[in-house]
Amino acid sequence: MPGHLTTARLILAISLCFFWFTGSCGPGECKEKSNPEVHFVSQSVLVRAPADLVFDCIRRSRHTDPRRRKVLSYDGTEAVIEEHFAGLPVLGSATCVYRECEVPLERIDYNLIRSSQFRAFEGHWELVPSRGDCTLLKLSSYIDPVIWVPFKEQISRGVTLKDIQRRLSAVKADAEGRKRTRYEFLSPSCQSPSHGAGSGADVGGFEDHGYRLGQIKGLVSGGVIVSRFLYDACPSVADG
Repeated sequence: MPGHLTTARLILAISLCFFWFTGSCGPGECKEKSNPEVHFVSQSVLVRAPADLVFDCIRRSRHTDPRRRKVLSYDGTEAVIEEHFAGLPVLGSATCVYRECEVPLERIDYNLIRSSQFRAFEGHWELVPSRGDCTLLKLSSYIDPVIWVPFKEQISRGVTLKDIQRRLSAVKADAEGRKRTRYEFLSPSCQSPSHGAGSGADVGGFEDHGYRLGQIKGLVSGGVIVSRFLYDACPSVADG
């Protein structure tokens, strides 16, 4: 009888260990690691564009470099992406497939699904609306290559930081450029030549610049539009 009890306890202990190590987040689930040894590399940038535009630019970045990044699937809030990295220290090149999970206008979390070169590839974008129609954009990332070399952590963090800076700069440039395009024809200081003063109440360009006419709540008079959008973008016109 004691022998049977010992065997049962051993089986129970093994079962508990199995569920302990396999019951946590599986590959591809968009949740951060609870492992305290994981240290995300993070950096922030102030983007002079509203959060909805910045969020859309992050999603657009999935398609801007098809040789590097390819969207395998997308259901409206979750994307599966294959990405290729070239010129990595020691590794040379690497490929991974990861999942991005969106929380609209707030954050995008990503987590590794599979890779032969990375044990981990995860992180998150965070968007915080700021004054003056701006957005504080933060990107945090953690990458763990499968190989071991001296100073592996320092090398990995350096590569990760460089990648974060590249991604933030690309999104910032895209968002601010698209915002300028939205407003460039609204006043003498930010009009395109085809929408100058005295051009009349022609607002057909709104659709071309990403607006829906139903969202514009303002006054159209002599080619000048006064709205809540205009005050932030061109205060000189709103004040005049």
